[in-house]
Amino acid sequence: MNFSNLTLDNAHLFLQDLENKKHPKEKPQFKEFECDECYGEMVYVNHFLTCNDCGLTDLDRCERYYLDDPETFLRKRSFYKRKLYAIEKLNLITCRKPCRKSSYLDSVKTLSKCKFKTIYELKKLMKIQKMSKLYPYIYLIYYDLKKIKLIDLTCNQLDRIATEFVTTEMLFKSSSIKRKNMLSYYSLIYLTMKRLNYAGYENIILPNNFKEMKVHHDNYLVVQE
Repeated sequence: MNFSNLTLDNAHLFLQDLENKKHPKEKPQFKEFECDECYGEMVYVNHFLTCNDCGLTDLDRCERYYLDDPETFLRKRSFYKRKLYAIEKLNLITCRKPCRKSSYLDSVKTLSKCKFKTIYELKKLMKIQKMSKLYPYIYLIYYDLKKIKLIDLTCNQLDRIATEFVTTEMLFKSSSIKRKNMLSYYSLIYLTMKRLNYAGYENIILPNNFKEMKVHHDNYLVVQE
């Protein structure tokens, strides 16, 4: 250490450097199976690490397989990828996924000054306030304002709905329906929850063309029990 340049202004830097050499800071240990958001346990669900507590899924860390025989058949992950999309929507409507948008808190504060009762009325207010970018988090906003969770599903219920979504998609692709796109996520979640008698299905926001979608679902896409 060179003390020739020591002054009153930089003395604290010399002391800090000396302290660090005497007591070096320990590097934080990386915990492979710890959630970055809530510090819960991460487990493999459908090939991807998923937090048991908050439902966060790490799409960058995929389960690996090591095969001795190159002829061994390995099931493709596309099924699981589609299932993860459905789980993502379910995590949104059950308020499991937090919003990280910088405008969220200010938007909630603005909406707190407005009067509304239903989720549909909240959506109209958000449209008036030009908050369409926060539509995916409308159930979380409703919960933050009313302290009421409109849809509350268990992990097993989430998994079953997501599984049936993928099964229905496979039926759709093999059917003769003249539609380029399948039923919307929320329409299919609504129909599945209603058929399984899961509480809260009536609170799902449905698209304007839901009746048309329901006809296709009832005629061709009913998932076999």
